[in-house]
Amino acid sequence: MLKANNKKDWITKKVFLAVAFMLLLFAFFSVASTSASASEGIKTSSSVTELKIYIGYFGGPYYLKKTYSVNDLYGMETHRRIYSFIDSGPSLCLDCAIGVDIEDILEAAGIDINSTETFYFYTSDSGSRYFASFAKTALIDTSRYYYPNEIKYFERTGTADERAMEGAVQVPAMMALSDNWRTYEKGQVFTEDFETQNTGNRFRLMFGQTNLTDRTADRSAKYVKRINVMLGGYPTITATSPYLDMKVGSKKSISLKIDAADILLEEKIKENITWTSSDESVATVDRNGIVTVKGEGETVITAKYKDQSVEVTINGEKGTAAGYGVEDGDGDGRSSISEVSLGDGDGIKVEASGGSGQAWRVYEMDEKAEELPEIKRNNDLIPVIVIILILLSLGIAGRTMKFYREVRG
Repeated sequence: MLKANNKKDWITKKVFLAVAFMLLLFAFFSVASTSASASEGIKTSSSVTELKIYIGYFGGPYYLKKTYSVNDLYGMETHRRIYSFIDSGPSLCLDCAIGVDIEDILEAAGIDINSTETFYFYTSDSGSRYFASFAKTALIDTSRYYYPNEIKYFERTGTADERAMEGAVQVPAMMALSDNWRTYEKGQVFTEDFETQNTGNRFRLMFGQTNLTDRTADRSAKYVKRINVMLGGYPTITATSPYLDMKVGSKKSISLKIDAADILLEEKIKENITWTSSDESVATVDRNGIVTVKGEGETVITAKYKDQSVEVTINGEKGTAAGYGVEDGDGDGRSSISEVSLGDGDGIKVEASGGSGQAWRVYEMDEKAEELPEIKRNNDLIPVIVIILILLSLGIAGRTMKFYREVRG
């Protein structure tokens, strides 16, 4: 009898443990669900301490141009401005912000603002993908405003009252070092306040409105840690001479001219050029562009960077090298510049510039080209964890019930 009671007690404990485990599992899922829901509307403070500026051309790669600390930016000319936004509510958002103009940040980094085309903003909570992007024409060139009277006439219906545009103040785009973001309803009192500041959103992208209806508050990126600056046009590579006459056993360095919108990119392109010879029995070329003639005959040396290439003919007949050019002044009729070939890619056009510099806005984007999607939160691991825990709980419960039936039987 005692033995039977012990078995029953043991069974009771097993059932109790299984039930307790299921309750614990349910509590875990409830908390996880609540946290996930909260995270959709609330971001914890992710203030960053450095702002990195990268530069590159369409398709990358991008290279680090400048790193700013908080003190670096406070050491520049700062501005106190009010910016107005409309959120998805829609509600009116007013922000008293202190920061540095984006144009000043780029100029201090040595970037020519007129060579830029698109800006990509990366935040500390957006992972490896950008959070928001703006064309230069939209962020810098377009006049944007703060509307002081918008709070008097704002309508949640999304309709615009022209009186709200009276007294509009033009505001350039800037990166806020601190701000005081508030949401208001029509008729509420707004008081300018630059003393109450929050640094937890640093660095925050600030830009004005272009009208009274667009909902742009969600593009005012917080916690910006990096800006990728895409330059317009493309770099060019040219050879100072498309022909070289060399003796067997001699060596000579091929001289290239690289034209890019930034000296850093010129250096990086030079470092990443690949060299090849069409006939290595005639001549070889090393990673630095130094040609060594091995035997009689003709060969073509190719310098290539991504989709661009330039050719130099070794010991060939004049006029056989693919290219165009101008007289170099020594009367031998040789071209001084060899053609830059951009490959067979669709949507790219090349205009001869005589090697005078970077071609600007002569390409057209292929219709199939797509911009990278903006960042979205990724919770792919949660379903996997849920499935594993459910399987474990079902396994324990199944074994418990099987044992219980065996004992009773």
